[in-house]
Amino acid sequence: MPQAKSELFSSCPLSALRWAPVLLTFSSSPAAAQATDLEWRSIVTQGQSQDVRMEALNVPTTATVMGRYRPDYFPVGGRIGSFFLYPRLGATVEATDNLFASNTYRAVDVTTRVNGSALLTSSWSRHAFDMQAFASQNLHARHGSEDTTNYGGIVDGRLDFGKSSAVTLVASGERGTLDRSDFTSPANALKPVNFNRYFGEAKAQQTFNRLQISGAVKLARLEYSNTIARDGSLIDQQFRNGDFLTYQASVSYRLHSGIRIISNGTYTVARYALPVAQALQSNNLDRNSHKKRVEAGLRFDFTDHLVGVVRGGWIGVDYADPRLRSFSGPAFSADMVWTPQRSTTVRIKADRRIDENTSTTSAGLRVTEGGLSVEHELFPNLLLGARTSYADLSPLGPDAKSQMLTGGGQVRYLMSRRLNFVLDLLHQQRTSQSTQWRFDENRIMIQANLTL
Repeated sequence: MPQAKSELFSSCPLSALRWAPVLLTFSSSPAAAQATDLEWRSIVTQGQSQDVRMEALNVPTTATVMGRYRPDYFPVGGRIGSFFLYPRLGATVEATDNLFASNTYRAVDVTTRVNGSALLTSSWSRHAFDMQAFASQNLHARHGSEDTTNYGGIVDGRLDFGKSSAVTLVASGERGTLDRSDFTSPANALKPVNFNRYFGEAKAQQTFNRLQISGAVKLARLEYSNTIARDGSLIDQQFRNGDFLTYQASVSYRLHSGIRIISNGTYTVARYALPVAQALQSNNLDRNSHKKRVEAGLRFDFTDHLVGVVRGGWIGVDYADPRLRSFSGPAFSADMVWTPQRSTTVRIKADRRIDENTSTTSAGLRVTEGGLSVEHELFPNLLLGARTSYADLSPLGPDAKSQMLTGGGQVRYLMSRRLNFVLDLLHQQRTSQSTQWRFDENRIMIQANLTL
């Protein structure tokens, strides 16, 4: 798995807005084109009133050089009443030296990707509404079986009740493709696995002077498509389908202008659709689970030089099947952005969590990872980025542990308000005691984005 994903719901399109600059800068996977659009969506909508939004748990996108608001290169868009429409087209050429993320069969290939999106966002003084549709077509020069079409859409709205409270509703749907380097991608599949992901969230926030409180309910549904093995047999993926319901509560108290005390709790119920007794249920495992996470810490914002969130706490997951490894132990997360000078930002991230990551022998993955990234503005329209990260991946089942090392860099050239170019490099390497999980890969991506 090229990037260890932070919770099932954090991989939904909406949450990607928070981390899209990082994903864009350091990922040249098929999702990179979508991340570009999501990052752009975040920049376009960041001008909306956010005084009642519960942002204390996260470092804002705009804290980094790549995510910074740049008025001279802001898309023009077209006004439709009190809305603005931003159509966008992108073209990408990507080369890899290990298309199938295999330890034994290295396949070189070049992918041509065309992606498009349209964002409609409000310009109201109060409340907010925006929606986006996106699609991409991926064509491979040598391996046509890897060609994919992905698409989806996001709708979200916010109702402000005065300056101290708000309700936000979000709905999204996506047709996606499981990356070949994902930990759970079948190694012997003739074609990559497709999935449908649906997500909805209702969130309420209230501010009492220095105190902020928020609560959210999130529901995600995952549906995987079957695929064909290289020998022509069926690889059934129904055992991975399920619903995931999460309850979240957060509290933040401002000590003074630069420091907040924060606390957060989440409780997730995972319900897989295929009955345990069903013949298609892999190994007759009952993957249903209850996951809990409680944490507290500090959010600090010292002028424009240091912004960060540090949290520590406890995490646990209980599986219905005793053959799966229930886990309980300490958890932590840290995200700090240091700006030694206006043109440079340094970001340090660390996290320990449990990901929903279904394979034939497990239903989760304990992830401990850390990363360092540097972004630099060489000129106002020429941005540079580099990153390295390391993750320890421990399946909550009988599979062997793995370690993932990732490094990469990016050059982004903003030619005008309408046109920008991206050059992205990525190296990723997974090691393990089990040979089937090992692989290394190098990718290079060149992308052009046109905003109409």
